[in-house]
Amino acid sequence: MPSVIKVLVRSAQNLPCTTQRPGGPDSYAVLTFGEEQQKSAVACGSRAPTYDFSTRFEVDDDRHLVSTPLSLTIIQRDRVAADDVIGTVVLSLEPLLSHSTSLDSEIDGWLPLHDTLLGLRGEVCMQVRVSHGAGGDAGSSRMRGAMMGLAAEREDEVQFYAVSRLTHRVYPQQWICGEVEELLVEADPEYNALQDTFRSSRRSNAARLALLYKLSFKLREAVARKTIRLGANAVLAYQQHFDVEGDSGIVARAYGTAVHLVSRTALMGEIQREATEMHNSAALGAGAPATFSRSPAPSSKAGASAAEGFPTTRSRRGVESATVASGAGQGVPQPAAADGAAEAAALGSAEH
Repeated sequence: MPSVIKVLVRSAQNLPCTTQRPGGPDSYAVLTFGEEQQKSAVACGSRAPTYDFSTRFEVDDDRHLVSTPLSLTIIQRDRVAADDVIGTVVLSLEPLLSHSTSLDSEIDGWLPLHDTLLGLRGEVCMQVRVSHGAGGDAGSSRMRGAMMGLAAEREDEVQFYAVSRLTHRVYPQQWICGEVEELLVEADPEYNALQDTFRSSRRSNAARLALLYKLSFKLREAVARKTIRLGANAVLAYQQHFDVEGDSGIVARAYGTAVHLVSRTALMGEIQREATEMHNSAALGAGAPATFSRSPAPSSKAGASAAEGFPTTRSRRGVESATVASGAGQGVPQPAAADGAAEAAALGSAEH
């Protein structure tokens, strides 16, 4: 589903004094999403500059919001030498996709600027909003799958939770499907022989951070595929571990428990649907009203019920089931019994 990322960079504060100019450095903001980059105007001579810079990025598929981070870099302008990086903020947009229930979702506030060599370098105030197409929800199919109690069909529909237990007030039905894990190994860019002569420490650290983010997404995608194969729609107690000191490169491992969740909203909707179907069948006056079993029943019983003219319903596993309400002792005609008696009488006359 297409989406639009709207970004507003308001201001920064507590920037370091990296110049002899009074007031502070000249600086500007650079926003990067994937291969697209946008720059703000230069704010002159201030450690607390105001940018008031707004821009937007158009995304064709929500999956790019999960796999691609949004990066904001504050850069000091140098009139003589090359411009210097003050600090960077890297934002994952996935929370805007998986925990929202409105058409627009946003992140708004002060975020820390970080440098891979010098640490904390100030704060920046910004707003990030993701607007989705008119035909979809902001939570898209990720949230909708669990809310409706459906198994996930795509990797981006699987929800991940760091906690090992969810409250039954929200998800009254929870099925454990099994354990899922994944292991990946990638070459460490820190030891790239082709770049040993030309690399800088900051560039090497940036390359390693980019690789860690890429590995994190690959782990989630692989774990999501295994979760789908188990018929689940969420992963509990999800954890990722990275080993950057191994001889074989950077080793990334993820694991968790695949579960199938059904929310209280979906459960109440199912009960209401069953009650409506029972009321409609009773209003038809065709026979005894049918009550519906919530547990799966053998398909042979479902076929017999359908042949007798009783309505059927589908359980969560897709097995048709129907249970005839007890009414034989109350003088209610039973079509199956009547047909059986007629068949027995016909067989008896044929024997005579």
